[in-house]
Amino acid sequence: MTREVEYVVTDLEMRTRPAERLALPDDTRIGEVGADQFLRLYRTVGGPYEWTDWLARPAAEAEAHYAHPDRPIYVLMRDGRELGFCVLDFVYDDGADLAYFGMMPDAVGQGLGKPFLNWAIHQLWDRATAPLVTVNTCTLDHPSALPLYQKMGFVPVGTDTRRRMIA
Repeated sequence: MTREVEYVVTDLEMRTRPAERLALPDDTRIGEVGADQFLRLYRTVGGPYEWTDWLARPAAEAEAHYAHPDRPIYVLMRDGRELGFCVLDFVYDDGADLAYFGMMPDAVGQGLGKPFLNWAIHQLWDRATAPLVTVNTCTLDHPSALPLYQKMGFVPVGTDTRRRMIA
């Protein structure tokens, strides 16, 4: 049974590179994966949070979109197990965007999100075309998402209330 819900999207910006670089545990690594992995990662991480936008489109469209060389997809790993993923978007002329960021459901709460996010933020700043890094989140995402983004230095710049059908 589906129902309509109201949710709030918050747009956030960071206009100064953070000085702090957090270390990931020594037993983790970050690797880039191909666009053919995007939908699987998107479903796994986003399933609990109603990430459905890309699921309504043809898989080939998502793969083509994320095959762009300026939209790399990274996965945080430990012992061959995926812990989280992010998509960095450098297509914009006025900065860079953290298009997706999230932890696998069984990795939530292990203290890896903050250092992985810090790593992603520094990657964005390394390639940003202007002094601006953006991200958005919504009230359907993990309850810690907005506070974590703010703790890492992002500042809310706008909100938008929306409605959608969810299962």
